[in-house]
Amino acid sequence: MSIGVDNFFSHADNFQLIFLHFFTPAAIHCNTIEQNAILQSLIKLLVSNATLCYFIIMKLFMLILFPAVALFFTNGFSRDVLYPNKHAACFLAFLGMILGALFCTIDWIFFLPVHFAVYNYVTEFLSLLIPETVIPFLLCFVPFMIFFRESFAYKLRTFAYILFGFYAVQLPYFLIQRYDVLPPFLLFLRPVLQLGMCFSAYALFSLVKQSASGKSITMSVVAFPLFLIMYCVPTFIETAWFLGADAQIWVTLSIVYVFLSFLAFPILARATSKAAPARQVQEQE
Repeated sequence: MSIGVDNFFSHADNFQLIFLHFFTPAAIHCNTIEQNAILQSLIKLLVSNATLCYFIIMKLFMLILFPAVALFFTNGFSRDVLYPNKHAACFLAFLGMILGALFCTIDWIFFLPVHFAVYNYVTEFLSLLIPETVIPFLLCFVPFMIFFRESFAYKLRTFAYILFGFYAVQLPYFLIQRYDVLPPFLLFLRPVLQLGMCFSAYALFSLVKQSASGKSITMSVVAFPLFLIMYCVPTFIETAWFLGADAQIWVTLSIVYVFLSFLAFPILARATSKAAPARQVQEQE
């Protein structure tokens, strides 16, 4: 089930109706019925090809978003905030991809890939939250904590790289398996929200790391609840969209979430990381 905007753009016939509506006055000038029919056939062909190209581009966007951003992330932004080891970042992202492939394989073999909607908000939210959020978090975080000998602060600040690799595999599989039709919300907005969740984890865990290296635990107290909220919000928005909530609700929540994920939290993490050395110098003096 989807709602107005997505239903409107999910079928090529609607595009054809739009073009036919605007181009019908031009057809009036045709002298014969045959010319009118040819003109309408050309319009339908043009619209069908445009619609096909649109959905191909959107599906490619969904597939390459995480790998492309992860590549940029490991070569640029990571040097400024957390740690400069490019090879370690690539290894963790590759580990996340392996865990994502393992998750998808187990889900495909042992679980029913069809999702039956219950149209109860709490039940639907939990049915999406567990496979989209809880299981991926445990599958990525627990082995990382157990089998790696690095410090807890190091694991926190590098956990986002595993999420990048994991969702690069899991998210396209999950959306394709659960939904017969992929409207723009699933092809564009849902991957952007999931990417925002990874950015939030990156920025908020960097605050925890900086707090753990100092005397104050204020950042940790604030960052952990914020992380839990930001980790669940994409599923909350997806549930609201899926159950046909007012578009203003989930669009507004999406805008706020994208702003916090890509601007507010990274800027806060960067400012805090720059202020930390100054505080250490003052304490030594």
